This record gives sequence, structure tokens and C-alpha cells, in this order.
Amino acid sequence: MDRYEQNLSLDNSKMIEELCINCQLTIAILSPSCKPLTTYPKAREFEGGMRDAIIGHCNLHESGMILDEILAENIILPKPDETGVTKSFLVGLDMASLRRNHDN
Repeated sequence: MDRYEQNLSLDNSKMIEELCINCQLTIAILSPSCKPLTTYPKAREFEGGMRDAIIGHCNLHESGMILDEILAENIILPKPDETGVTKSFLVGLDMASLRRNHDN
């Protein structure tokens, strides 16, 4: 390996080290009472689910997490609570990444 190849190899390993983040696989088992947003026919539930997903995405971004994409199948709605309110939540964060300096 000549000097150029060594430098290129060092640059690549530094770049890979900077880009790669340790990932942890987490599995969430949802009860049958939770459904994807796309299966709810009521406009009010859909609207509330989208609102909660946007708020959740903003909260994740403020904490330094970046989602590559949000799919409709990754917005989950539980059954409404006793007051009739349904709060959605995001799943499928396995491809999310953390920004290194998210305070900037």
C-alpha cells in the first residue's frame, strides 16, 4: 500500500467513524388495541393522529434525533381514553440518527 492509499484509508476510517453511530435494536409489541393511522376512517382521529405525529417529530428533532422519513404505517393510534381523546405515537425509529452537536 503506497502513501496515497494509506491516507485514503485513514480518511475513510475517520469518515466512517464519524458517520456511524451505535444502534440499539428495540422491539415494541403492540396490543391489538393499537392500529396504524391509515386504518381509522374518522377524519377527527386522523387529524389528531397527524397533529400528535408532528408534535412528536418536533420533540425528537429538538432532542437531537433525526428521522429519515415518517410513514403513515409508523403513526399508531391506541383506543380513545375515557374522555374520547386519542393520542398517537411514532414507531419505527430504528433508522433514526442522533446529531452530534444538536445544541448548535
